[in-house]
Amino acid sequence: MSAANAIFVPGATWVSQPRADTYSSQNSMINLNRSTGDYANIRIIVNYPNPDLTITEYRSGGKVNSYTIKNPYEIDYILTDLDAITLNDPNANYDIIVVTQYVRGDPSILQQFRDLRFINLASVPSANIVSPLDSGRVAVAPWEDITEFTSVPYTVPGNGRIVFQLAGTGAVATVSFNGGSTTYNLNAGTALGSGSLYEFSVAVAAGDSFTVSGATFIRGFFISEVMA
Repeated sequence: MSAANAIFVPGATWVSQPRADTYSSQNSMINLNRSTGDYANIRIIVNYPNPDLTITEYRSGGKVNSYTIKNPYEIDYILTDLDAITLNDPNANYDIIVVTQYVRGDPSILQQFRDLRFINLASVPSANIVSPLDSGRVAVAPWEDITEFTSVPYTVPGNGRIVFQLAGTGAVATVSFNGGSTTYNLNAGTALGSGSLYEFSVAVAAGDSFTVSGATFIRGFFISEVMA
């Protein structure tokens, strides 16, 4: 995160200068060393053509999540409270650029802006949902409220949209609403590559019960107040 791309949000009382480091893809640990009350912005740039990189997240000494990417990505953690992230690709040794920045401020405000984003660095299969489609918009605007969920089915608390991440299993994945009464194919009906990471965005209405099948659900974010 260059100074020009640094993320500033209401409620922040102190923001550090971004720092860039290079890590090996094999058995590396990003130790955030956050001070009490600080949050971290982290950009992980994996610009290697065929990674098989497992990224594992830790908080308070315990593992909280792990996923594997098989395409080049820029991965942005925004205002995270993780303590450490490990990187390991057992098949190749290459450099990974990691940029870190620390933010201090009012937790009741900063927690509203926490987010995780994946940006493709090379051509990968389309990640658009057939219908309904929210114009492919996955960035989070500062005025939007965000709720993270880690399991499905998930009942939507209001109008808005859901951004969710899946790991492919080599099958066609679908998204369903309200007990399967409405079902749509993801990725235009093309099977998601086994082990590859995908991100989708879909508009939802209050009360929708949302679930997915044919892929491994990683996490999702409900973003409110974006529908007219």
